[in-house]
Amino acid sequence: MSLSRRRFLKLTSVAAGAAACGAPEGGPDSSVTVDARVDARSDAEQDTGVDSGVDSGVDSGVDSGVDSGVEGPTDSAADAVVVDARDAPEESSTPVDAGPDSAADASITPDASDASDASDPDAGALDPTRIAEELAAFPHAVMAGDATDTSAVVWTRYVGSRPLVLRVFEMMGTRLVRMVLERDVTPAAGGFVHVDVAGLTPGTRYQYVFLQREGAGFRSRSAIGKVRTAIASDALEVVTFAGTSCTHQRGRPFPTLQHAAARGDLDFFVHTGDHVYCDGAASLAEFRVKYDENWSSAGMRALHSGMGLYCTLDDHEVDNDFNPERTAATTIANGKSAYFEHRAQRRDSVDAQRIWRSFRWGRTLEIFMLDARTERRPSTRSTPGAIYLSRAQMDWLKASLASSTAVFKFIANSVPIANFPGLFDIQAQDRWEGYAAQRNEILDFIDARRVDNVWWLSGDFHLGTVAQLEPSGPRTRIREVLMGPGGNNPNLLFPTLVAPQFEFSTGTSNYTVLRADPMARTVEVTFVSGTGATLFTRRYTAT
Repeated sequence: MSLSRRRFLKLTSVAAGAAACGAPEGGPDSSVTVDARVDARSDAEQDTGVDSGVDSGVDSGVDSGVDSGVEGPTDSAADAVVVDARDAPEESSTPVDAGPDSAADASITPDASDASDASDPDAGALDPTRIAEELAAFPHAVMAGDATDTSAVVWTRYVGSRPLVLRVFEMMGTRLVRMVLERDVTPAAGGFVHVDVAGLTPGTRYQYVFLQREGAGFRSRSAIGKVRTAIASDALEVVTFAGTSCTHQRGRPFPTLQHAAARGDLDFFVHTGDHVYCDGAASLAEFRVKYDENWSSAGMRALHSGMGLYCTLDDHEVDNDFNPERTAATTIANGKSAYFEHRAQRRDSVDAQRIWRSFRWGRTLEIFMLDARTERRPSTRSTPGAIYLSRAQMDWLKASLASSTAVFKFIANSVPIANFPGLFDIQAQDRWEGYAAQRNEILDFIDARRVDNVWWLSGDFHLGTVAQLEPSGPRTRIREVLMGPGGNNPNLLFPTLVAPQFEFSTGTSNYTVLRADPMARTVEVTFVSGTGATLFTRRYTAT
């Protein structure tokens, strides 16, 4: 009789039963696209902070709640509303010190004596810290995600009732140099706001903030978020990013995430799933409760505000070890809707439910975000036609790897692909090893096509390690990094992972930093604890 993954984790003291969450009853929560190059307001409008609505196509701004997905599924994302801010007035270019270049200032609440009031419409024009943060109105802070070289999705959850304004500022070092966008936005059902800001400059850091209007001025603001756009398509420079997985509610307030957010040297952050534990949830209300438990914690607020994210899901975003062939379709649909509601993630224009996608950072790296959960078919596991990824996703991954011009290819994959030994085989059916035909298909393809410098980034196991995919043979040239857990109980089997296949292992909650240097053709991997201790670091040279 096979052991369930829950039973396996209990036997190894990996994880106790996870908390439940809940998700919407329907389809996609589509974002609105606004173009930061075409915000053509007059100087007077910039001075007062009042939006003329030029090119908005709607009264009083952009409705970011279009096609929110709360009412029911659709086949595509909503039509985008595009505006441009290239013609921002010259007086907006006076630099203002934004403080230390770290996420620490992304949640500062200024002294009340420095805050604006309704009679001061100019407050915050280039210094948003002059406006007081109101946690009660923005309980989940802010998030930016899916950054390209010219765009990023920005997000918040707003539970107030006043008109809402988004402002985006370009940074130079630690200074704000100009406001590139100011738009009215309207939350979707549940208070969720997704705005796809286009027309940004490659390789540039931005701050963004949501403001509550009151009279001619502003009552309060959200946390101040930061995001860097991807470097230009032809750029070849060092890119430094970090990642983790498995952030259970029991790990709050997530010191690992707080430490990562405060660094200031990371270009982006990757979460490979189990971002929240929603086990047992079925309805939208239940999923939202579980997300609220995690998203309102200090660590999540700091991380989500501190840098751009690329995310995927694992099982606990729906339910422990959920089976797409057996778990209630409504539960899966609600779990996915909650997933999209709570992330700054761009919806696919053809299939709004699609999670897999990729992002290029110049010629340095390309990161592929897989969906290794919702498309698998466990009934096919031991057959030649095993489906771990859908055929469409597998074909996309192979074609994208083969055509990528990036030096490094990072595949963010919620559950490990490496060959794990001993007691880990008890639960092999829950990962790539249990779907041998597809595992061989992708690894044989990488070998046959000589796709170089492939790195797999994974989670799920509640341990951190750097591993060769196999103990011997040609697949030893490919490495997998298990990042995390970011905040959960350790897997007590981690000491069984030993050299030469496993170069390091830990059960300590951590985040993992990867520094990709395309000129030297090296990747430096560093595991960092919540106290800032370096658990492991090593530089790998491409062969």
